[in-house]
Amino acid sequence: MESQTDSDFHPKISPKILQVDRVLYRLAKKCKILYYINPVNSAAEKARFLERYARGRKYIPHFRYRQLPFDIAATTSELTQLDRLLDGSELGELYRRKIDELNTQLLLLNTVGQTQKFMGYSIALYGTPALGMVAGVKPLDVAKIWLAAPRNREDRCVPPVSYNPLEWTVRKDLLDEANYYGFPCAIRVKDHLSSNAAAGEQSISLRRGILYSRKESLRLKVHEVGFHLLTTFNARRHPLRIFEIGTPGYLSDQEGGAIWAEEESRAITNHRLAVLGARTLGIHMAVSGADFHEVFDCMVADYGFDEEDAYYVCERVFRGGVYTKDAIYQQGYYRVRSHIRFGLVDPYVFINGKMSIDAVPLVKSLMDEEILEKPRFVPRFLQDEDWIHSWKTLSVTSDLHRSEALTRRPKREDDELATPGYGLPDPKLVLLKP
Repeated sequence: MESQTDSDFHPKISPKILQVDRVLYRLAKKCKILYYINPVNSAAEKARFLERYARGRKYIPHFRYRQLPFDIAATTSELTQLDRLLDGSELGELYRRKIDELNTQLLLLNTVGQTQKFMGYSIALYGTPALGMVAGVKPLDVAKIWLAAPRNREDRCVPPVSYNPLEWTVRKDLLDEANYYGFPCAIRVKDHLSSNAAAGEQSISLRRGILYSRKESLRLKVHEVGFHLLTTFNARRHPLRIFEIGTPGYLSDQEGGAIWAEEESRAITNHRLAVLGARTLGIHMAVSGADFHEVFDCMVADYGFDEEDAYYVCERVFRGGVYTKDAIYQQGYYRVRSHIRFGLVDPYVFINGKMSIDAVPLVKSLMDEEILEKPRFVPRFLQDEDWIHSWKTLSVTSDLHRSEALTRRPKREDDELATPGYGLPDPKLVLLKP
């Protein structure tokens, strides 16, 4: 266990909480799931798969992964020691749940490449598309709505970087957005990405060898810089680093929040929603026993995706084994948009670090006690306070009967999933309403 330093003292925070916070932060930074499950031979396997597919031959990619440079058993032992330091306070329970989550992430990393075991731990962390959200609605239901909507193909003409200073690049868009907010942002171009972009601690990685559409470049400004990096830099101002690594269960709502930010910034399209829906459907198929080739064929033949998009959908699904994380996007978006739309969550608290919707009340109380700072960085679309307050007021009053249903307790526990009108509103109304 680490010794304490002067930075481990705060007049309003328990020394043990601070000690746990520092050690947990260090251990969590080791657990870079995407780094260890993104295949290092992606480009070669993609070329091999598409060549065989063009000849009508079935081929299942054989992915290789980075080796873990740390001892999982030793890390798990440290987490067990941390758990013993925690009390039963609300903050203590938050850390206890984060320790449990990190333990499951370690088990996930320890089984990379072992499909069934890896998939089991992935489901424990993120669920599956067939698990109900509220009112009997499943992420798979929402994904199918997104997939069924008419969409235009987005022309890809924007390079990630360029030596020509006059050429429009994704790098320029992202740096301009970071400069607007006033925080640093490094742009890296990488080979081993299973997405077109990924936010790091104070950087964004772009995929080498592809072109982006102009709409996608705008989306990345909003999603990666204006939400993911923004919440990171807000979190760094707090004395507790758990809000930088994320509260337990934060990932679903953070990704949902980033999609909500795309929507509010008018940066989202039906093509984008279809890609998100395809990933969720692909996970459902894989969990149900479909292989890489079968999911790919479905995306191309049944949903009209080009081979490049279909391949990357499948790679995201099958990396590590079967990685179910992408099933969280529909659930997260639905939760965030509904809670904010009905005034149940203050968006200015929600963007003050990496947190789940469930953690917002605790964060609000810590802000009121002046333990946590107020957010320094606020997304562009939330900077007009008059607009956001009037939007919430009009939303609540126009759907008052549904707002009341949000706070009503069902008579039986299982009614919440079975009875329309309880829980959150119908996602078909929430998602499709202008």
